[in-house]
Amino acid sequence: MEKPNRTERIKLIEELLLENNKGWTRAELARRFEVDRSTLKRDIDYILQKNYLPLRLEGDKIFLQSDAYLSNIKMDVNEMLALHLATRLLVKKSSFASRHYASLLRKISQSFGNHSQLISRYISDTADGLDELEKTKESHRRTKRLEDMNEAWTRQKKVRIQYKSKDVSKTYIMGIYCFEPYSEGFALHVVGLCEGESRLRDFKFERIESVRILDEDYDIPDDFCPHEYFRDAWGIWVTGEEPVTVKLRFDKAVAARVKENRWHVSEEVEELEDGSLIWTGLIAEPKEMVPWVRSWGDQVVVLEPEGLG
Repeated sequence: MEKPNRTERIKLIEELLLENNKGWTRAELARRFEVDRSTLKRDIDYILQKNYLPLRLEGDKIFLQSDAYLSNIKMDVNEMLALHLATRLLVKKSSFASRHYASLLRKISQSFGNHSQLISRYISDTADGLDELEKTKESHRRTKRLEDMNEAWTRQKKVRIQYKSKDVSKTYIMGIYCFEPYSEGFALHVVGLCEGESRLRDFKFERIESVRILDEDYDIPDDFCPHEYFRDAWGIWVTGEEPVTVKLRFDKAVAARVKENRWHVSEEVEELEDGSLIWTGLIAEPKEMVPWVRSWGDQVVVLEPEGLG
C-alpha cells in the first residue's frame, strides 16, 4: 500500500484532529503516516502558511481550533424547513441570547438565500429577535461563561464553577459531559461529573456565576449518550433509579388533543369505550410532570402514582 502524498496527508490530518480533540504530536502523526518528522513538520508549516486548516500549536501538540473551524452542509428545502423550525424554538425558549446564536442564523440565512429566499428571510428575522435579547450586560456575561464552558468541553478540560442555588453559592470542579436545553424551563442545563462524586450532576446554566478552565484533562466514557441519559426524564430531571409508572385518565373532551402529540418516548395510550383514554408512561421523576398534569384541569385524573397532581 502506497504512503499518502502531502494532499492526502493534509486530509488525514484534518480527520484525525476532528476525531481526537486532545490533539496529536508531530511524532504521533509522523508514525501514523510512516514519514519522517521533518516531513510532517513541513506539512504543518504548509497548512499554516496556506491557511488550509485553523490549527493551534501548544508545544509539540497540534489541535484543531474548534471555534474557527468551518463546515459545509448540503441541505434540501425540507431539511431547511426543519432547521428553520429549530431556530424558532431557540428564540421562543431561550432565557438569554448569545451573539453566536444570531451569527450562526445569519450565516444560515445567507447560505439559504439562493435556494429558498422565504426561509432565508424568516431565519434572518429570527436572528434579529435574538439581537434584542443580547443587549443586556448580563446576557454578555452569560455568553462569555458559555464560551468558556464550551471551550473546556471541546478540549475536555475540567472547569471550576461557582454555582448559586437557593441563595447558597458553592464551588464545584467538574468535567462537562453535555449541554441540554430545557424548553419547559426556558433554560440551558450542563451535565457533568464533579470531583469526589460517582454520579453525574445537572447544573442549571443560568445559576452559574463564574467559570474557570483548569489545566486538567478528563474523559467522557465512550458509552455515554445524552439521548439515553435523558430517556426516562419528562424534561430534565434524572434520578438514576428505575423509572416510575405514571397512569392518567383523560376525559373524552380532551382525548383527541392528547393523542395529537407524543408526550414521552415510553408512552402508551389505551382508548376506552366511553371515549376517554388511559395514558401510561415510565418517568424518571413524576413530580416534574405536575405543571403539565395540572394544565388539563378536571379533565384528567391521576390513577398512579399516588400523590401526583
